[in-house]
Amino acid sequence: MLPGTGGSSMAAADNQNATESHNVATSAVHRLGAGRATATALKIIIAVSLATHGFFLLAGGTWMADWRWPSHAVHGAVEMSGALIAILVAGMLLAVDRRGAGTNFNIWIAGALVGMGLLDGLHALVDAGQTFVWLHSVATLIGGALFALVWAPPQWQARLTQRWVGFVAAGTFTLGVASMLFPGATPPMLVHVESGALEFSIWAKSLNLVGGVLFLAASIPLVQSYRRTGNVDDLLFCLHTALFGAAATLFEQSQLWDLPWWGWHILRLTAFGVALWFVILNEAAAQATVREAAEQLKTFNETLEAKVTARTAQLEAVANELAQSNRELEEFAHVASHDLQEPLRMVRSFAGLLKRDMADELDERRRQYLDYLMDGADRMQHLIRDILDYARAGARDSETEPVALDAILENALENLDEAIREADARVTASPLPTVNGDPTGFLQLFQNLIGNAIKFRGETAPRVDIRAEEQEGGWLLRFADNGIGIEPQYRERIFGAFKRLHDTREFAGSGIGLAVCAKVTLRHGGRIWVESEPGHGSTFLVYLPNRSASGESKAAGK
Repeated sequence: MLPGTGGSSMAAADNQNATESHNVATSAVHRLGAGRATATALKIIIAVSLATHGFFLLAGGTWMADWRWPSHAVHGAVEMSGALIAILVAGMLLAVDRRGAGTNFNIWIAGALVGMGLLDGLHALVDAGQTFVWLHSVATLIGGALFALVWAPPQWQARLTQRWVGFVAAGTFTLGVASMLFPGATPPMLVHVESGALEFSIWAKSLNLVGGVLFLAASIPLVQSYRRTGNVDDLLFCLHTALFGAAATLFEQSQLWDLPWWGWHILRLTAFGVALWFVILNEAAAQATVREAAEQLKTFNETLEAKVTARTAQLEAVANELAQSNRELEEFAHVASHDLQEPLRMVRSFAGLLKRDMADELDERRRQYLDYLMDGADRMQHLIRDILDYARAGARDSETEPVALDAILENALENLDEAIREADARVTASPLPTVNGDPTGFLQLFQNLIGNAIKFRGETAPRVDIRAEEQEGGWLLRFADNGIGIEPQYRERIFGAFKRLHDTREFAGSGIGLAVCAKVTLRHGGRIWVESEPGHGSTFLVYLPNRSASGESKAAGK
């Protein structure tokens, strides 16, 4: 973290959290307020509808008993409007059900609306008569029966799919068309009385009465669900079913085209209007959600932009510090390669001269002291060279290029030729790929891994086998040997700088070779690890991701 940025970042985060919490709380308050307003409006509609119901009954039985208005056009418009609204609302219910919204009985109600809407639409297309009354009565009965399915156990609805609505639509449409084609197959809906006028038959009254009772029964689970969950959509359809139930009971006390007859049509249209209100409310809620999401996205983008700006500044500062560190490291490397090694060469040179010129005057103990001095100088020079290799392995920032690992292996074996001949070692390899990277780094990697396999050998002659395996996104290189192996607890430690497992008198070296391998691998975006069993050799695995290049590799058999 940059100086001076921590407090402002935390403050910005706190402000963002506070703003988001405020937005969520405000949104919740708005939804609660809208729900209460809707519930109040629905209660008012219920009261007005009941008063209208009472007025039509009273007026139709007294001073307006002889009033008639035979208007097929108005009746057809009312019924067709209701049918279209019913199908529209059913489609909206199916849509919101996919989002987990709407009522608690979306599929049942959608099926009822589609079935009733199709029959009412066909009813609006025929003239007054037998089929005219039959289609309306069947629509009321089937609509009430389908709505009453809200009484079904919840697990039934859980198993429902939206195919149920298609099944209801196909069945009710087939019934409606068959009724229009074969009117004589339906029960009589109109009968002549002594005065010669037509009245609704017991069949018509019974179908509507049963349908009305079913509608009223369906309103009970809906209002219970509203009181339990506070879902205003349930309250909307509770009012819808209550109005349809009232209209169906009013049917029995009406005659064709009289005031009560028009009265229950008005109640039905009101019920469909309530259902349309559901569509309007859901559309308004969807628009509010979209606006809310847009505001949140805008806030998120602004916050993200601020964070990206701050993080970019931090990364630039870190990059500058890293560049400075690399420059200092290279300066150290220059000092180490010249200023530190020069005194050591002088110490070793003069110690050698002293041992040669005073060979006759020095006893055995003093010659041994000079040997210790020269050996120490040699080891110090080796250590400085190893430190330089380690520093350069991480600091080198050369551009990558296609590197044939077969050629790298050949160079490594040439450099290790003397050690290979002295140990009678044998190195074999499968065809190796061409990858993108730093040739010098790969040479360090191969030379250190093969050199370690030769150095840490057992009683038998060293054997090293190198294999390349193409994997998704990169290459896996395996360096397997028959050496002394590594204890499990040391398999990670060995990749640290100066982490030796053996005394220098047993195995020479500074303990920095595997650390160089780890840095080279890391710089190429890969990783290195070892699988080993003491006494049975080791396998070093190097994964190089996304570095494969096209081209054929030649086989190596060394």
